Amino acid sequence: PLVVDGHFLRQASVSRGETLGSLLRKLGDPDRDLIDFVRSDPVARRMLKLAPGTTVRAEVDADERIRSLSYPLGGAPDAGETPLKLDLQRVDGQWTARIDRMILERTLVTRTATITSSLYAAADQAGIPDALTARIPEIFASDMDFHRDVRKGDRLRIVYELFTDPRTLAEGIPGRILAVEYQAEQRRLEALWFERADGSGDYYNADGRTLRKTFLRSPMEFTRISSGFTLGRRHPVFRDWRAHKGVDYAAPSGTRIRAIGEGVVEFAGVQRGYGTVSYTHLRAHETVL
Repeated sequence: PLVVDGHFLRQASVSRGETLGSLLRKLGDPDRDLIDFVRSDPVARRMLKLAPGTTVRAEVDADERIRSLSYPLGGAPDAGETPLKLDLQRVDGQWTARIDRMILERTLVTRTATITSSLYAAADQAGIPDALTARIPEIFASDMDFHRDVRKGDRLRIVYELFTDPRTLAEGIPGRILAVEYQAEQRRLEALWFERADGSGDYYNADGRTLRKTFLRSPMEFTRISSGFTLGRRHPVFRDWRAHKGVDYAAPSGTRIRAIGEGVVEFAGVQRGYGTVSYTHLRAHETVL
Protein backbone atom coordinates (compact mmCIF):
# COMPACT_ATOMS: atom_id res chain seq x y z
CA PRO A 1 0.00 0.00 0.00
CA LEU A 2 0.97 3.63 -0.54
CA VAL A 3 0.98 6.23 2.21
CA VAL A 4 -0.93 9.47 1.53
CA ASP A 5 -1.41 12.16 4.24
CA GLY A 6 -0.82 9.63 6.99
CA HIS A 7 -3.30 7.15 5.57
CA PHE A 8 -2.60 3.94 3.70
CA LEU A 9 -3.83 3.79 0.11
CA ARG A 10 -5.01 0.32 -0.86
CA GLN A 11 -6.82 -1.16 -3.78
CA ALA A 12 -8.48 -4.45 -4.62
CA SER A 13 -10.04 -6.01 -7.68
CA VAL A 14 -13.61 -7.27 -7.53
CA SER A 15 -13.71 -11.06 -8.02
CA ARG A 16 -16.55 -12.99 -9.60
CA GLY A 17 -19.20 -13.67 -6.97
CA GLU A 18 -17.69 -11.02 -4.67
CA THR A 19 -19.82 -9.61 -1.85
CA LEU A 20 -19.51 -6.20 -0.28
CA GLY A 21 -18.26 -7.73 2.96
CA SER A 22 -15.55 -9.82 1.31
CA LEU A 23 -14.39 -6.84 -0.74
CA LEU A 24 -14.07 -4.65 2.35
CA ARG A 25 -12.06 -7.35 4.08
CA LYS A 26 -9.52 -7.11 1.25
CA LEU A 27 -9.15 -3.40 1.89
CA GLY A 28 -9.22 -3.19 5.68
CA ASP A 29 -11.58 -3.61 8.61
CA PRO A 30 -15.09 -4.51 7.30
CA ASP A 31 -16.83 -1.59 9.01
CA ARG A 32 -20.44 -2.55 9.84
CA ASP A 33 -21.52 1.10 9.67
CA LEU A 34 -20.18 1.30 6.10
CA ILE A 35 -22.00 -1.86 5.04
CA ASP A 36 -25.29 -0.60 6.51
CA PHE A 37 -24.77 2.79 4.84
CA VAL A 38 -24.20 1.27 1.41
CA ARG A 39 -27.34 -0.85 1.74
CA SER A 40 -29.54 2.05 2.86
CA ASP A 41 -28.27 5.16 1.07
CA PRO A 42 -29.85 5.63 -2.42
CA VAL A 43 -26.56 6.89 -3.91
CA ALA A 44 -24.24 4.42 -2.19
CA ARG A 45 -26.48 1.47 -3.15
CA ARG A 46 -24.96 1.56 -6.65
CA MET A 47 -21.95 -0.18 -5.14
CA LEU A 48 -24.01 -3.28 -4.40
CA LYS A 49 -23.82 -4.21 -8.09
CA LEU A 50 -20.17 -5.20 -7.96
CA ALA A 51 -18.72 -5.67 -11.45
CA PRO A 52 -15.97 -8.34 -11.65
CA GLY A 53 -12.61 -6.87 -12.56
CA THR A 54 -13.36 -3.40 -11.20
CA THR A 55 -10.49 -1.89 -9.19
CA VAL A 56 -11.67 -0.30 -5.91
CA ARG A 57 -9.49 2.21 -4.05
CA ALA A 58 -9.62 2.90 -0.31
CA GLU A 59 -7.79 4.97 2.29
CA VAL A 60 -7.36 3.27 5.67
CA ASP A 61 -5.88 4.55 8.93
CA ALA A 62 -3.32 2.91 11.22
CA ASP A 63 -6.13 0.91 12.87
CA GLU A 64 -7.18 -0.58 9.52
CA ARG A 65 -10.41 1.43 9.51
CA ILE A 66 -11.54 2.53 6.08
CA ARG A 67 -11.72 6.35 5.88
CA SER A 68 -12.77 6.70 2.24
CA LEU A 69 -13.54 4.52 -0.71
CA SER A 70 -13.73 5.14 -4.46
CA TYR A 71 -15.63 2.79 -6.79
CA PRO A 72 -15.55 3.31 -10.61
CA LEU A 73 -18.98 3.27 -12.22
CA GLY A 74 -17.78 2.83 -15.77
CA GLY A 75 -17.84 4.98 -18.87
CA ALA A 76 -16.42 5.09 -22.37
CA PRO A 77 -13.41 7.39 -22.76
CA ASP A 78 -13.17 6.53 -26.46
CA ALA A 79 -16.68 7.93 -26.94
CA GLY A 80 -15.83 11.21 -25.25
CA GLU A 81 -17.55 10.26 -22.01
CA THR A 82 -15.67 10.91 -18.78
CA PRO A 83 -16.14 7.85 -16.54
CA LEU A 84 -17.99 8.31 -13.27
CA LYS A 85 -16.99 7.12 -9.81
CA LEU A 86 -18.77 6.66 -6.51
CA ASP A 87 -16.93 8.31 -3.63
CA LEU A 88 -17.71 7.24 -0.05
CA GLN A 89 -16.15 9.22 2.78
CA ARG A 90 -16.39 9.28 6.56
CA VAL A 91 -16.95 12.86 7.81
CA ASP A 92 -17.24 13.49 11.57
CA GLY A 93 -18.07 9.84 12.10
CA GLN A 94 -20.80 9.78 9.44
CA TRP A 95 -20.57 8.30 5.97
CA THR A 96 -21.41 10.39 2.91
CA ALA A 97 -21.77 9.39 -0.73
CA ARG A 98 -21.51 11.32 -3.98
CA ILE A 99 -20.98 10.60 -7.67
CA ASP A 100 -18.16 12.50 -9.35
CA ARG A 101 -16.15 12.53 -12.55
CA MET A 102 -12.89 10.61 -12.70
CA ILE A 103 -9.77 12.63 -13.49
CA LEU A 104 -7.83 10.50 -15.94
CA GLU A 105 -4.50 10.85 -17.69
CA ARG A 106 -4.31 9.86 -21.36
CA THR A 107 -1.30 7.96 -22.66
CA LEU A 108 -0.59 6.18 -25.94
CA VAL A 109 0.41 2.52 -25.89
CA THR A 110 2.06 0.54 -28.69
CA ARG A 111 1.97 -3.25 -28.73
CA THR A 112 3.11 -5.92 -31.19
CA ALA A 113 2.03 -9.56 -31.36
CA THR A 114 2.79 -12.62 -33.47
CA ILE A 115 0.05 -15.17 -34.12
CA THR A 116 0.88 -18.67 -32.90
CA SER A 117 -2.63 -20.11 -32.51
CA SER A 118 -5.32 -17.40 -32.50
CA LEU A 119 -5.70 -13.64 -32.52
CA TYR A 120 -6.95 -13.55 -28.93
CA ALA A 121 -4.14 -15.74 -27.62
CA ALA A 122 -1.47 -13.62 -29.30
CA ALA A 123 -3.03 -10.34 -28.16
CA ASP A 124 -3.38 -11.60 -24.60
CA GLN A 125 0.28 -12.62 -24.51
CA ALA A 126 1.25 -9.14 -25.77
CA GLY A 127 -0.82 -7.43 -23.06
CA ILE A 128 -3.48 -6.04 -25.38
CA PRO A 129 -6.86 -5.66 -23.59
CA ASP A 130 -9.57 -8.08 -24.73
CA ALA A 131 -11.96 -5.19 -25.39
CA LEU A 132 -9.58 -3.82 -28.02
CA THR A 133 -8.81 -7.22 -29.53
CA ALA A 134 -12.52 -7.68 -30.18
CA ARG A 135 -12.59 -4.42 -32.17
CA ILE A 136 -9.90 -5.46 -34.64
CA PRO A 137 -12.15 -7.88 -36.61
CA GLU A 138 -14.78 -5.12 -36.70
CA ILE A 139 -12.32 -2.60 -38.16
CA PHE A 140 -11.19 -5.00 -40.91
CA ALA A 141 -14.57 -6.70 -41.33
CA SER A 142 -14.74 -5.84 -45.05
CA ASP A 143 -11.25 -7.13 -45.84
CA MET A 144 -10.63 -10.19 -43.70
CA ASP A 145 -12.53 -13.00 -42.06
CA PHE A 146 -10.76 -13.47 -38.73
CA HIS A 147 -12.25 -16.90 -38.04
CA ARG A 148 -10.87 -18.37 -41.29
CA ASP A 149 -7.97 -16.24 -42.56
CA VAL A 150 -5.73 -15.97 -39.47
CA ARG A 151 -2.50 -17.92 -39.93
CA LYS A 152 0.43 -18.82 -37.72
CA GLY A 153 3.19 -16.24 -38.17
CA ASP A 154 0.87 -13.30 -38.93
CA ARG A 155 1.93 -10.12 -37.12
CA LEU A 156 -0.11 -7.44 -35.42
CA ARG A 157 0.89 -3.90 -34.45
CA ILE A 158 -1.48 -1.60 -32.60
CA VAL A 159 -1.49 1.90 -31.08
CA TYR A 160 -4.27 2.71 -28.63
CA GLU A 161 -5.27 5.12 -25.87
CA LEU A 162 -5.02 4.19 -22.20
CA PHE A 163 -6.71 6.30 -19.52
CA THR A 164 -5.32 5.93 -16.00
CA ASP A 165 -6.18 7.39 -12.63
CA PRO A 166 -2.87 8.76 -11.25
CA ARG A 167 -4.10 8.23 -7.68
CA THR A 168 -4.32 4.47 -8.04
CA LEU A 169 -2.20 1.56 -9.19
CA ALA A 170 -4.92 0.32 -11.54
CA GLU A 171 -3.93 -0.80 -15.03
CA GLY A 172 -6.16 1.79 -16.67
CA ILE A 173 -9.15 1.94 -19.00
CA PRO A 174 -8.46 1.22 -22.68
CA GLY A 175 -9.75 3.88 -25.04
CA ARG A 176 -9.86 4.01 -28.81
CA ILE A 177 -7.63 2.16 -31.26
CA LEU A 178 -5.74 4.90 -33.12
CA ALA A 179 -3.79 2.75 -35.56
CA VAL A 180 -3.58 -0.96 -36.30
CA GLU A 181 -1.64 -3.00 -38.82
CA TYR A 182 -2.14 -6.67 -39.59
CA GLN A 183 0.62 -8.29 -41.63
CA ALA A 184 -0.26 -11.63 -43.25
CA GLU A 185 1.91 -13.68 -45.55
CA GLN A 186 0.74 -12.09 -48.78
CA ARG A 187 -1.03 -8.90 -47.72
CA ARG A 188 -1.03 -6.11 -45.20
CA LEU A 189 -4.07 -4.45 -43.65
CA GLU A 190 -3.80 -1.04 -42.02
CA ALA A 191 -6.23 1.34 -40.36
CA LEU A 192 -5.84 4.87 -39.03
CA TRP A 193 -8.46 6.65 -36.95
CA PHE A 194 -9.49 10.08 -38.29
CA GLU A 195 -11.61 12.28 -36.05
CA ARG A 196 -13.70 15.07 -37.52
CA ALA A 197 -14.30 18.46 -35.95
CA ASP A 198 -17.68 17.34 -34.55
CA GLY A 199 -16.06 14.43 -32.67
CA SER A 200 -17.25 11.70 -35.04
CA GLY A 201 -14.78 9.69 -37.07
CA ASP A 202 -13.93 6.58 -39.04
CA TYR A 203 -11.02 4.32 -39.90
CA TYR A 204 -9.12 4.89 -43.14
CA ASN A 205 -6.16 3.23 -44.83
CA ALA A 206 -2.93 5.06 -45.72
CA ASP A 207 -4.40 6.04 -49.10
CA GLY A 208 -7.25 7.90 -47.42
CA ARG A 209 -9.96 5.40 -48.31
CA THR A 210 -12.55 4.49 -45.72
CA LEU A 211 -12.66 0.96 -44.33
CA ARG A 212 -16.43 1.23 -44.05
CA LYS A 213 -17.10 -0.58 -47.31
CA THR A 214 -20.11 -2.12 -48.94
CA PHE A 215 -19.85 -5.70 -47.69
CA LEU A 216 -18.47 -7.45 -44.63
CA ARG A 217 -16.57 -10.69 -45.14
CA SER A 218 -18.62 -12.50 -42.52
CA PRO A 219 -21.92 -11.94 -40.69
CA MET A 220 -20.45 -13.31 -37.44
CA GLU A 221 -17.24 -13.04 -35.44
CA PHE A 222 -14.97 -15.90 -34.42
CA THR A 223 -17.21 -18.74 -35.53
CA ARG A 224 -16.65 -21.70 -37.82
CA ILE A 225 -18.32 -22.71 -41.07
CA SER A 226 -20.02 -26.05 -40.52
CA SER A 227 -21.21 -26.40 -44.11
CA GLY A 228 -20.34 -24.31 -47.17
CA PHE A 229 -22.18 -23.45 -50.38
CA THR A 230 -22.05 -26.41 -52.79
CA LEU A 231 -24.07 -28.09 -55.53
CA GLY A 232 -23.31 -31.52 -54.12
CA ARG A 233 -23.40 -32.35 -50.40
CA ARG A 234 -24.47 -35.51 -48.58
CA HIS A 235 -27.57 -34.56 -46.61
CA PRO A 236 -26.92 -35.01 -42.84
CA VAL A 237 -30.36 -36.61 -42.29
CA PHE A 238 -31.48 -38.31 -45.54
CA ARG A 239 -27.89 -39.25 -46.56
CA ASP A 240 -28.47 -38.54 -50.28
CA TRP A 241 -26.64 -35.96 -52.40
CA ARG A 242 -28.29 -32.54 -52.64
CA ALA A 243 -27.31 -28.96 -53.35
CA HIS A 244 -26.63 -26.77 -50.29
CA LYS A 245 -27.52 -23.24 -51.36
CA GLY A 246 -26.10 -21.38 -48.40
CA VAL A 247 -23.32 -21.17 -45.81
CA ASP A 248 -23.91 -22.56 -42.30
CA TYR A 249 -22.09 -20.90 -39.39
CA ALA A 250 -21.70 -22.75 -36.09
CA ALA A 251 -21.53 -20.48 -33.04
CA PRO A 252 -22.58 -20.46 -29.36
CA SER A 253 -26.14 -19.44 -28.56
CA GLY A 254 -26.38 -15.68 -28.18
CA THR A 255 -23.57 -14.84 -30.63
CA ARG A 256 -24.24 -11.47 -32.25
CA ILE A 257 -25.23 -11.49 -35.93
CA ARG A 258 -24.40 -8.41 -37.99
CA ALA A 259 -25.62 -7.17 -41.38
CA ILE A 260 -22.94 -7.57 -44.06
CA GLY A 261 -23.96 -4.31 -45.72
CA GLU A 262 -26.20 -1.26 -45.56
CA GLY A 263 -29.61 -1.67 -47.12
CA VAL A 264 -33.36 -2.08 -46.71
CA VAL A 265 -34.98 -5.25 -45.32
CA GLU A 266 -37.50 -6.53 -47.86
CA PHE A 267 -38.64 -9.67 -46.04
CA ALA A 268 -38.31 -11.06 -42.51
CA GLY A 269 -40.08 -14.16 -41.35
CA VAL A 270 -40.20 -17.96 -41.44
CA GLN A 271 -39.58 -19.72 -44.73
CA ARG A 272 -40.05 -23.44 -45.33
CA GLY A 273 -36.76 -25.29 -45.28
CA TYR A 274 -34.73 -22.31 -44.12
CA GLY A 275 -36.32 -21.37 -40.81
CA THR A 276 -36.23 -17.71 -39.75
CA VAL A 277 -34.79 -15.65 -42.61
CA SER A 278 -34.60 -12.08 -43.91
CA TYR A 279 -33.86 -10.63 -47.34
CA THR A 280 -32.12 -7.28 -47.67
CA HIS A 281 -31.62 -5.03 -50.70
CA LEU A 282 -28.07 -3.69 -50.27
CA ARG A 283 -26.86 -0.22 -51.23
CA ALA A 284 -23.27 0.32 -52.40
CA HIS A 285 -21.28 3.37 -51.29
CA GLU A 286 -17.70 4.40 -50.67
CA THR A 287 -16.24 7.42 -48.92
CA VAL A 288 -12.82 8.89 -49.73
CA LEU A 289 -11.07 11.13 -47.18
